Amino acid sequence: MYDAKQAYQLRGCCRGHTGALRGVDWSESGAYLQSWCDAGETRYWTMTALKPGPTSTSPQEYQLQSKPFTLLKEPWATMTCPLVWAARGAWRENEEGERCAVARLTDLQNPTKPWLVAGGSKGEIRVFSYPACQLTGSAQHFTALGHSYMPTAIACDERGQGALLSAGGEDLTVMQWRVRT
Repeated sequence: MYDAKQAYQLRGCCRGHTGALRGVDWSESGAYLQSWCDAGETRYWTMTALKPGPTSTSPQEYQLQSKPFTLLKEPWATMTCPLVWAARGAWRENEEGERCAVARLTDLQNPTKPWLVAGGSKGEIRVFSYPACQLTGSAQHFTALGHSYMPTAIACDERGQGALLSAGGEDLTVMQWRVRT
């Protein structure tokens, strides 16, 4: 992590994933960070706690949250990590493929009621009420078909226009979607 207000001075590092980092989300307070990697690991970090690095010349390290269940109701400013509490109901048990495409979309009619958008293993886009915390795979949702294979990335229009983009992995397509209530 670098401090943009201090000429991008190094503040500290988050170490612990065994795979390549795929997504990072900040809590609304800025006190926590959640990250996930291509090995399927989700980690939670306390951004207000630094400890010394492994050597005297190493940067300080942010502490890994030892009790991630305490963040169950933590409000998140962004949502790109698919294996987190708020997306639990988006994934079906025994679903083939990895769970790698998720984003949060603001409802144009009711900005305080966002949606969770997730890519499905059969190329579908699924839209849930946010958070989708029900038991695995049981959350009510709307499904739209388009990709011939699982979407690998989803991005939502942050201006509140109700648009989202999805990128297919093996079908090499980018689709633009308009969500209407």
